[in-house]
Amino acid sequence: MLPLTVVLGAGGCKDKTSLASLPQEGAKAGPRVVQTAVVEASRATDSIQATGTTAPLNTTKIMPLVPGQIVSFPVKEGDQVKKGQVVATIDQRGFVLTVRQAEAAIAAARVAVDATRREKERFQKLMQEDATAKAQFDQVMDRFRGAEAQMNQALVARDMARKALGDTILRAPYSGVVVKKLASVGDYATSMPPTVLLVMMDTATLELKVALPEPDLDRVATGVAVSAKFGSLSRTVETQIARIIRSVDPMTRSFEVIAEIPNADLSLKPGLFADVTIRTAKPRRRLIIPASAVLDEGAGVFSVFVVKGGLAKRARVKVATVSSTRVEAITGLEEKDEVVLEPSGLQEGDEVTTKSPARAASGAEARR
Repeated sequence: MLPLTVVLGAGGCKDKTSLASLPQEGAKAGPRVVQTAVVEASRATDSIQATGTTAPLNTTKIMPLVPGQIVSFPVKEGDQVKKGQVVATIDQRGFVLTVRQAEAAIAAARVAVDATRREKERFQKLMQEDATAKAQFDQVMDRFRGAEAQMNQALVARDMARKALGDTILRAPYSGVVVKKLASVGDYATSMPPTVLLVMMDTATLELKVALPEPDLDRVATGVAVSAKFGSLSRTVETQIARIIRSVDPMTRSFEVIAEIPNADLSLKPGLFADVTIRTAKPRRRLIIPASAVLDEGAGVFSVFVVKGGLAKRARVKVATVSSTRVEAITGLEEKDEVVLEPSGLQEGDEVTTKSPARAASGAEARR
C-alpha cells in the first residue's frame, strides 16, 4: 500500500498548540484517587441497638356465614368496636321461617313418636300374655324406632335453622378498630365464595417487629427485656421478646424478633417507628464498615474493594444492616483492612491512591 501523506498548511504549522495532544501508545491513566475507611472491630455490649415497627396483633376479614341482603351496617371506617358488638346484619326473614318450619316438623314427629310408643306398650303386654306373634311385635318396634329417628332429625334441623338465624348477625370477634369497609346496606352478601364486608385490626395488643443481623441470632431469647422509644410520641415502652423467627433472610442476612406491647387505651397505632434496645448478656465481636463501601451485585451478592499494595482488590462479603449508614461485614474482611468508599467504576487490579483513611464508625457507634 502507498503511504498516505497529510500536508498541513503553513498557517497550521505555526500554531501547534491548536492540535489535541494524543496519548502515546501503551500509556496508562494515572492512579485513581479514592477515599477509604479502615475496618474496625468492636465488642458489642450487653445490649443490641435496632429499629422496629408496630403492627396489629390480628387483622381479620369479617365475612358472613349465610347469604342474604345487608339490612344493617352500623359501623364506619375508623370506628373502635368492642368484642361482641354488632357490626352488620343480614336479612333474617327467610331464616325465621326456616326455624318455624323446623319447629312444625318437630311437633309432627312428636305425634308420631307418641303414637308408636303407645302401640309398642300395648304389644309388650300382649307379648307377655303370649297373645301376639313375635313378628308383629318386631314390626311395631321398628315403627317406634323410625319415629324416634325422625324426631331426632327434626331436632337437628331446628338447631341448624337457629344457628343460621344467629349467623345473620355479625359481631366483632375482639375489641379493635374498623380499618376498611367493603360493603353497604342493600348489598347482597354471599357465603360461597364469601363476601368480605369489613376488615378489623386488633390493636388492644400491638406487635413490635424488629429485624436483627444474623450474628445476633444466638444472643437473643424469648423473655429478653426490650425498651422501645417512640420519638413521634416522646414515649418509651418497656416490654420483652415474645417470639423469634429463626429464619434468616438470604438477601438482608437478618432475622425477625417480635415483642408484644399492651395497648388497652389504644394510644399506640400500627405502623409507628421505634428505636429499640434489646438487652442481652452475650457480647460479641463485630466488623463495621460504611454502607457506601458496599456494591450490590444483585441476587444477594455483595462486594467491596480493598486497597492492597496500591491496587484495588475485589472481595466478596456477607453483610448485615446496622443502621442507614453502617453495615456489619460478617465474612470476607479482616480488622484493619482498608476499603474504598464509593467504589463505582473500579475494576480488579486498578491502581489507586488513597486519601487519609476515615474511621468506619464513631466510638459510640462501634460500641453498639
